[in-house]
Amino acid sequence: MGRSFIRRALLLVVGNFLLVGSAVAQGVPKLDSYEGVAVRILQSNNAGTIQHVIDPATNEVTGLIRGCPNPHNLTSHPDGLYYYCANEREHTVDVFDTKTLKLVEQIPLSQRPNKVAVNKKHRKIYAGISRRSASPGPGVEVDPDAGLPALVDVIDIDTHKLIKSIEVHDPVHNVF
Repeated sequence: MGRSFIRRALLLVVGNFLLVGSAVAQGVPKLDSYEGVAVRILQSNNAGTIQHVIDPATNEVTGLIRGCPNPHNLTSHPDGLYYYCANEREHTVDVFDTKTLKLVEQIPLSQRPNKVAVNKKHRKIYAGISRRSASPGPGVEVDPDAGLPALVDVIDIDTHKLIKSIEVHDPVHNVF
């Protein structure tokens, strides 16, 4: 009985050490720990044109983004300047100012987007395109006999220009 208790206690200590060490090694900050940055939850409405901006500190809607029909998702600029909306109807990524919530630009894509994701380090936006058209974005040569595979469109975050379309196996849906 004594050995069994010691063995269980030792396993518990080692297990907790591994869990805590793993979380610390990841270096993932808490969602609300950004100094001087207002954290917001973005709620898309795929059936409509009004998106909600929610303050997680108060659990209140703090703004409405009007426009961006049939959005697949919303995400934000790494410096907090813009919200990006995957506009399925117009085949664009719509750019909204985070202060005014007004549409400032529409970035044309090669076809209808699914989810978009921002890469902060490389300052790119990636949009999953489930089926490309016969004239995809830059960097993709069309083989007329190959069909229309899926793409990931790459947008430069500083210029808001489509810079490349990466051919991937289909079907594709979201990028993260």
